[in-house]
Amino acid sequence: MMKSGATLKLFILSLSLLALILVGFSPTNAPAKTYKWKLSTEVPPDFELNKYINEFCANIEKRTKGEVKIKHYNAGQLGGYEELFTVLKSGGVEMLLGPPDPGYDARLNFLFLPYIVTDMDQVKQQYSPDGFVWKILDEILSEQNTKVVSLLDFGFFEVANNKRPIRKPEDCKGIKLRIMRYKGLELFYTALGASPIYMNLGEAITGLQTGVIDGDGSNGVFLHAMFMKSLFKYATQHRAFYESAPILVNKDKFEELPENYQKILLEEGVKLMDRQRQWMLDNEERLIGIMEEAEVKIERLTPAEMDAFIEAGRATWTEMESIIGKDLMDRIVKAVQ
Repeated sequence: MMKSGATLKLFILSLSLLALILVGFSPTNAPAKTYKWKLSTEVPPDFELNKYINEFCANIEKRTKGEVKIKHYNAGQLGGYEELFTVLKSGGVEMLLGPPDPGYDARLNFLFLPYIVTDMDQVKQQYSPDGFVWKILDEILSEQNTKVVSLLDFGFFEVANNKRPIRKPEDCKGIKLRIMRYKGLELFYTALGASPIYMNLGEAITGLQTGVIDGDGSNGVFLHAMFMKSLFKYATQHRAFYESAPILVNKDKFEELPENYQKILLEEGVKLMDRQRQWMLDNEERLIGIMEEAEVKIERLTPAEMDAFIEAGRATWTEMESIIGKDLMDRIVKAVQ
């Protein structure tokens, strides 16, 4: 009996030791997984937005206790957003800032449908997570294996040129304008009588210097004041389009994150959006002043003059419906009304 009791005690002791060993090597005590991501942007290092994006990355790392580390590659170090979008979809780069190319899906042309918003109150409503622009964009890009994390504001478009002041739609007649590759821009400026030409920003700067184009119709005061203020004489704030470029994340990579980290990423994305939007609001007049100091004549339209542009712009919606589809157009019209 004594021998049997000693054997039982030894067996129990062995089980206890084994349990301790198993606990020590259980998954709950294993080293936490670390997610190391790359975020590519073309934001110049001396822009305020560059600082905000770096803080966005730092905040995520801090809130995830170092388990999600996002390294920001600015100034196009990894390439342009157009070439990197394909890389993003496959997960070769985890995050990317830039307007999605409508060549991947014609419905993305809805981003530059003229006059879906005309003031900042409408922007705050529609270009936020509960707004139709964010929701529709996220739905479309989900099919491209990407997800919207943030929308970063660059402001309302204006038309800048070297020919003449523009205060009514017909003043655009015959002016060669650089535009981005979106059908809404092409239809709008064609309706005004201008000659729209697809060019990227770098080509536009050279085109203005050489006279290949007369002006730019694809940017607002932010980029005009920073890069192009000495290249044209007149700028008109027609406010037909609002530019808000998304920060996108590869959908597979996003879904690999624990749910609480997904929530942190989206929360910090909204904070980044709010901060950049407030910067734009606070600095619009300062940016206009930079252009005026460069002897650019700024045309501020009266409400009646603006109505003429709005009427011309929204007249193109019928043709845009054939490009983005009736269902999507119906959703937009309902949201705008």
